[in-house]
Amino acid sequence: MNRPNHALQRTRPSRPGCKRTPSWAGSLSLGCSGHPKVMAPVHFDPEAYAKSGRCPWTFFAFPRSLADQDGLPRDPDARGLLGAVRDLGVPVAVWVNAATPSTVYYACPYESRDALDDALVTLAAQGRWESGSVSQLSERLFEVAAQSPEPPDAMGSR
Repeated sequence: MNRPNHALQRTRPSRPGCKRTPSWAGSLSLGCSGHPKVMAPVHFDPEAYAKSGRCPWTFFAFPRSLADQDGLPRDPDARGLLGAVRDLGVPVAVWVNAATPSTVYYACPYESRDALDDALVTLAAQGRWESGSVSQLSERLFEVAAQSPEPPDAMGSR
């Protein structure tokens, strides 16, 4: 049985107004210069945005079982991705209550998808980018979750 490619799932198609065409989200390699901090203030609430009838633009997914109590991934590379994109001014947030209860997404406002793409291009120009690494990171996290006994979810559900 084939599992869905969570890394390539961009938006929730069942929501009215959601575009099905993916952004060129690219990939990121943080290497030794990763950004483990992710606590920068975010002025984007994907849940409120979705409830208003708009569709957040998702570009990274990871298993909810690998999230901490705040919904952040425990993986330092995944945290680094969030921090690096935020550092470049893109309003990215962790969307915990998204379409799939077992999956957490990084999301930005739909209107910010071009800024997200620009940020990823900038990260590539800075040498912190490798083609396919965002998708590979997401898939690696789903594989880790699938191969390990299911721990109690830090978010309060299984």
